[in-house]
Amino acid sequence: MSLVAIARDGDERDVKVHTEDYNESIALEALGWLAAVKEAAEAPAPEKDASYCQFYCKFYDASGQMGCVGLKKERTPVTDVVIADPDIDRNALMYLQLALQIKELEKEQDSLKATFEGLLGVTNSGIEVSWSTVRGRETVDSEEVEKLLGYVPKKIGAESHRLSIKQGGGK
Repeated sequence: MSLVAIARDGDERDVKVHTEDYNESIALEALGWLAAVKEAAEAPAPEKDASYCQFYCKFYDASGQMGCVGLKKERTPVTDVVIADPDIDRNALMYLQLALQIKELEKEQDSLKATFEGLLGVTNSGIEVSWSTVRGRETVDSEEVEKLLGYVPKKIGAESHRLSIKQGGGK
């Protein structure tokens, strides 16, 4: 049995597929939970971050006047919310371990990079080594624009959500 989750924004990078053996009791429990959510007339206490709720919860209301605003670290200290799911705990630990391994591998990669300084060619095992000059980032000279216009017009892009996972005290 497979469960496919597709984000409402249609971004295929967010498609998740979870497959496991069919278990009728789990399926019935899930259907019962879904029916209870659909029939509920009152918003439950916030369970997820607001960035999730705004797209998936029928009770979400950013103003908080008509429904649930979801959890936000600006309003709720992260340490006040205990995530009891052992899978999430395991995934968070694995995430931190992988981040540390990536950092160590990047250091090792950078030290190897120095050995290729000034080289161009193909190694005996067929690996091509070459360098390219990459143009620097082009930016508007804000100080010059302010001198000419008296202000600097700014455009703010769409909000994004940044994940933060760090070792804390534990519960």
